[in-house]
Parts: sequence; C-alpha cells; structure tokens
Amino acid sequence: MKRTSPGGGTNRRVPTRPAPPDNRAPQEVTYHGVEAIGGDIVLAANEGRSYVDAVDVRSGKLLDRLTDVSKPCCVEKIPGGEGGGEVRVLVSNIGDGTLQFVDVDPRGKMKTQAKVQVGKAPKRVAFLPGSP
Repeated sequence: MKRTSPGGGTNRRVPTRPAPPDNRAPQEVTYHGVEAIGGDIVLAANEGRSYVDAVDVRSGKLLDRLTDVSKPCCVEKIPGGEGGGEVRVLVSNIGDGTLQFVDVDPRGKMKTQAKVQVGKAPKRVAFLPGSP
C-alpha cells in the first residue's frame, strides 16, 4: 500500500509474514533497531517476535528474515565490513546476552557468521572513529 502524505512525501506500508506457529502469542511487535545498510535495503530488529527483517524500502518487499536471534534490539553496520558485495552487521541480542555477526548479501539474504556471549542485556553498540 502506498499513499501520499499531506507534506507531499510518500508513505509505504511494508508487508510482513505471519509470525511462526510456535510464536503467535500477543507480543510487542515494534521494530526497535533499524539500520540502512546500502542501496535500498534496511534491516529491522523485532525484539518481541525475535527476528530481524531485511526489507527493500523502494518496493516494500520483505527480502529475508533471520530467526536465529534472541530478542534483538540493535542492528549496526560494521564500518569496513563490506567485502565481496556483502555487508557485515552486528546484532545485539538481549534475550541471551550475545552479539551476533551477520553477513548480508546484495539481495538482502542474511547469514549468521558468529555469536559471542557478552553478558546480560547488551543494548547499544557504537563504533568510534580511530578507536583501537
């Protein structure tokens, strides 16, 4: 669905897939962490349903859904993490206290590369220029 807003911009409704059968109970379904990773692709973390969506913002098409996460709250593109057309992002999982390294290909397909236990509720990640 697409509509023109009063200010002249365009709003687009992003279609989503139904929740998995084992995770249909009423829950908060707000996207908490949203990160533009290049081109028209945005990654969005859904903490309540425990998944990360890759969405084409131009078409509104859901490109992929990563479900091996645990209450993801933050998605952050890793500086210099582009290689072979892929982008590497870091996902903070407050459900199991991990940081997860995920590669995203140019079609928006996501694949977990590693998961590291970091402690209770990692909520924010920041990359600082010139940090060791």
